[in-house]
Amino acid sequence: MSDITVRYEINHNCEIVEGQAALSNNLDALVCGLFCQFGWMYTEINKQSTHRKAKLISPDKREFILDLFTARIRNEKRSPYEKKIQLSKEDPRQYKYNITLILGFYVFEEGDSINDAIIVGYPVDKRINYETNPSLRGTFINDILYKAKVNGVCIDEERKMIGFRPEFIFYYLSEYKKIHGYESDEFKSLNLKVMCDHKKDYIGKPLNRILFGAPGTGKSTVSAIIAEESDMEKSVYMHTDDFYHYLRKGAIPPHLPESNEQNLIVIEAFLESAKRFARGGYDVIVDGIIGPWFLKPWLKIVQEGYEVHYIVLRANKEETMRRAINRSKLDRKTNIELVEVMWEQFHDLETYEVNVIDTTNLSVKDTVLKVKERITTRTALLH
Repeated sequence: MSDITVRYEINHNCEIVEGQAALSNNLDALVCGLFCQFGWMYTEINKQSTHRKAKLISPDKREFILDLFTARIRNEKRSPYEKKIQLSKEDPRQYKYNITLILGFYVFEEGDSINDAIIVGYPVDKRINYETNPSLRGTFINDILYKAKVNGVCIDEERKMIGFRPEFIFYYLSEYKKIHGYESDEFKSLNLKVMCDHKKDYIGKPLNRILFGAPGTGKSTVSAIIAEESDMEKSVYMHTDDFYHYLRKGAIPPHLPESNEQNLIVIEAFLESAKRFARGGYDVIVDGIIGPWFLKPWLKIVQEGYEVHYIVLRANKEETMRRAINRSKLDRKTNIELVEVMWEQFHDLETYEVNVIDTTNLSVKDTVLKVKERITTRTALLH
């Protein structure tokens, strides 16, 4: 078979583009960087070809010995989208009673750091004669690599493989036996439950994508479209206003200063619902009027391990007021007054100005494209 001249790769903006595969010159740095996260320490005991024996020390000083088989993910001739790894005749089956991992590292550019990489975990397959240096195939740009880059984790249940971004390494370590379909007496388990529970809540699930802004900016229309056009199998469109409608006795109009405590409770209740949908496999699209002064609960769930995109739609005052005049929820005078107050609140978001999309001169279609771009490029993430 002749070599394929056109190849496809995933760039740093999560786009599939024509190009040529890059092979990192420093696989050692990628491996070390992968495990030296969140207070963990990695020490290599010895290395022979693709086989590394290493010690991993947790933040609470527990020690684990790993048998790692690592390789660069490179082109496979059968398809312009397919990749493979080879282990240079090293045989991981010899270590079936240890913590044994086969890891491939994909980078878009030669000098990429671990933060730019996509990692693939392959099963140790007793049917493969690794001593003949076979190609471990089935790693596709337009499947497991793309899904892992965009969503954080992709588990291929048929091939018993996993693709993931580096921040999910300790979830993988805690679940690798289950993911690869190993028997209970094969390979050692890592008791990482305490450190990985927050990841397990949402691993492999869609992310929270939140569109905020004043009324009259198009956020509700755009949010609904984003949910309908989700690339996930299931999606949910959640509107924060709905939770305010559940209030009966003691309800305070949420725009009044004295409603702050009430509003915080409502948002916390809303968030618990959103988190449950995310854990259930739904792509969660949130529509609400929440400025930076109410981000504390959202920042808290980021610390729990959830990934939150915070996107603010904002039109100029003239356009916002023009749109608000035709809104039917309140009488004209009250509606205009409320929208004017809210526009002033969103007028200058200081450090969150980078999260703003100006919709003044954008059509709904163009706004949807802008929002999708922010999500794909991960430029509106809360930290």
